[in-house]
Amino acid sequence: MKPIPLNPETEALARRIVWFEAPAEALADPVRFMAYVLAHATPEDLTVVRRYVADADFREALARRIVWFEAPAEALADPVRFMAYVLAHATPEDLTVVRRYVADADFREALDHAPPGIIDPRSWAYWNARIGRYPAPPMPRRQLG
Repeated sequence: MKPIPLNPETEALARRIVWFEAPAEALADPVRFMAYVLAHATPEDLTVVRRYVADADFREALARRIVWFEAPAEALADPVRFMAYVLAHATPEDLTVVRRYVADADFREALDHAPPGIIDPRSWAYWNARIGRYPAPPMPRRQLG
């Protein structure tokens, strides 16, 4: 990920999001800064960040946050599996970013082909209702044997 420049706009953003340290220090580690952005930024803040952060870096930061136990490239390699984790663990701020890249049909496909064991029952019911399925179909199940 490329460094985020220190200028009046990014300095003000860093002061709002990472208020407990100096802006230069907050911006020095772009991966760490993006983690704070994805957790605490408003939609207006995300608009500012998009001027300085490439799409690929946004996707990497999002993958690092949502599928924290894998390398971002590995998490993004299977889009349906990645979307299942998004449906289960994304914050509203994360979803603001995801919606820039993912259409409603992709949400439906992720639900239709979700691997078992990733999406919890509450998220399963919510996302199915969001795409117009009520009641929700049965959750995916592991097939043993």
